[in-house]
Amino acid sequence: MNLNLPDIFRYSDFRAYLFDYFSACKRDDPDFSCTDLHRQLGIPQSRSYVGNVIKGRKVSPTFRERFIQVLNLSGPEADFFRLLVSHNQAENVEMQELCSRYIKLFKMSKAEVSKKAYSVLHGAAAG
Repeated sequence: MNLNLPDIFRYSDFRAYLFDYFSACKRDDPDFSCTDLHRQLGIPQSRSYVGNVIKGRKVSPTFRERFIQVLNLSGPEADFFRLLVSHNQAENVEMQELCSRYIKLFKMSKAEVSKKAYSVLHGAAAG
C-alpha cells in the first residue's frame, strides 16, 4: 500500500485529520475497512466508534493514545495530535485559547512543544 497521507500539521481539528487520513487509506487500499481499524484500536466488536468520533464523540486519553499508535504517529506528530485533541475537546474558553496558541507555535516551528509549555498545558487541563 502506497499511501499519500495528510500532513497533520495542516490541521486544527483532529476529527478532520482522522476523516482525511482514513479516506486516504480507503482510497489507496480498497480492502481497508473500519472493521480492521476497530480491531487495531482494540474494539473489534464496534462498528461505529470511529465514525462517532469524527462526528463529535469525545476521545478518552486511552483511545487518544491508541489512535496515535494506529496512525503511526511519533515525536512531534504524536504531540501535535494530542494537542489537537485537547484543543477540540477543551471544556472552557481559556483552555481552548491556550491550545490555540500552542497549535500556532507548533505550526510555525513544527517542533515539539517545550517541556515548560507541556507542563503548563497539562497543569491547565487538570485545574
